[in-house]
Amino acid sequence: MSGFLFLFRVKMPPKTVLFRRIDLVDFWGMTIQEQKVGTWAGFPAVGFVARLKLVPADQVVNLLTPDQLPTPGKPFTVNKAGILVEVGTTVYELNLRPAQTTFKQDEIVDVNGTSYALSIEADVPTSPDLVKFLQLNRARRWLAIWIDLTGQAYVAGQANKGFTLTHQRSLTSINSTQLSLRARCLNPTWYLESFLSSELFPDAAFDHSFAISFDS
Repeated sequence: MSGFLFLFRVKMPPKTVLFRRIDLVDFWGMTIQEQKVGTWAGFPAVGFVARLKLVPADQVVNLLTPDQLPTPGKPFTVNKAGILVEVGTTVYELNLRPAQTTFKQDEIVDVNGTSYALSIEADVPTSPDLVKFLQLNRARRWLAIWIDLTGQAYVAGQANKGFTLTHQRSLTSINSTQLSLRARCLNPTWYLESFLSSELFPDAAFDHSFAISFDS
């Protein structure tokens, strides 16, 4: 004989109604487990990228997944020691306009399995060092590290296979460059334990100019 299912209406603050599913034990002593996923309230302001760093993908030795190097108490999060790069790698942090940079991830399922289409769209002030950077790195692919407006850090891309970078320049009321980063990866975007370069690359000697250079 099957079990019974009841829906109870729970009083919540105004304009909020929550229904909680409760399954009773049936006559055979069988029951289920209930697990809640996510939050009804959501997180504020995560749609904008606040800061963005680019690491040359061909100089990334390995990106250890959360399964390979777990971060205690933080599932789906790359450990701050999980990004391994070659000696002499240069990490670039781009100057972003406030609330002008967005990120998007699309899951793609086809005959080859599951992959992820990733994109970052940024509007940045045009400057001579930015123009030089774009010209010198036209053919490069990138590992992207960024932080959103709530302080959550992320990492996306793969070693030797990361984001392509294209750009458009415009001169209207402001002098700006529109950057477009795109990638197709087997791994989704992960949370990252820290955004601080001093923690991600603790043996580095940093230069806080446009190009953050270090010896690791």
